[in-house]
Amino acid sequence: MFDKFSSFGKKLEEESLVEAILSFWHAVNWREPFILCLLCFHACVFATAWVTRRHANVSSTIFLVVLLLVLCAKSLNTAAAARWEHISTQNYFDRNGIFASVLFSGPLLLLGMFLLLNMILESSRLLVKVKQAELRAHARTKRNRKQD
Repeated sequence: MFDKFSSFGKKLEEESLVEAILSFWHAVNWREPFILCLLCFHACVFATAWVTRRHANVSSTIFLVVLLLVLCAKSLNTAAAARWEHISTQNYFDRNGIFASVLFSGPLLLLGMFLLLNMILESSRLLVKVKQAELRAHARTKRNRKQD
């Protein structure tokens, strides 16, 4: 069933991107407990990241864990390919890791981008606050000098 995805690059040349996406969509059993658990995992991590987006330490920790999981995706795919009978009803874990890339690493990379952009935004807000405090302190110092 997943022979098409073992040569995904060649198939993209022969098919349109929409056809390749639709064939991937139809090849996956979306009611399988493994797939549902993976989707729930992503939903929980995204929700946690959203709720804690104003806490720099928590966001940084989530970001590092997400990057570590993406780094380990190839090893996880290889391990899952060896034991796919225990995980699912069909072998989703091909040698090229298309399934792992699309359903595991892809959402994690999107989350990593969100976290990184959020950290940049928070840093810019903090920079503005620091600069405003600096200007207030400078103005206060000027006022004190004029009064003396």
